[in-house]
Amino acid sequence: MRTVHNQFDFDDTERFMALLTLLPGFVDSSWGNDTCPSMTHEAAKLIVWFDYADYDRRELGSHCQFTVVHGEAGDSQEILLETNDLGLVVTYVVRYLAALG
Repeated sequence: MRTVHNQFDFDDTERFMALLTLLPGFVDSSWGNDTCPSMTHEAAKLIVWFDYADYDRRELGSHCQFTVVHGEAGDSQEILLETNDLGLVVTYVVRYLAALG
């Protein structure tokens, strides 16, 4: 099974796992062929990309650490949120899921 633990030499695994526990319905969808670890909510078609904390390790260093997208892996995805604020990710996703009912 692919997880952040075996797919990435990741410097922020503890925060990744903490975020995963705060977002109900999300599973670790990290895959080493992607640019960074991710977690997915299949029913809502949401993906949270969790990039490296170190800007120098990011593929596109100017991007934010967290990106929330709507869509499925491999398909076109709509960017819903880009931020460096972990708390904002939690707030946004929880409200997004609540709005779905």
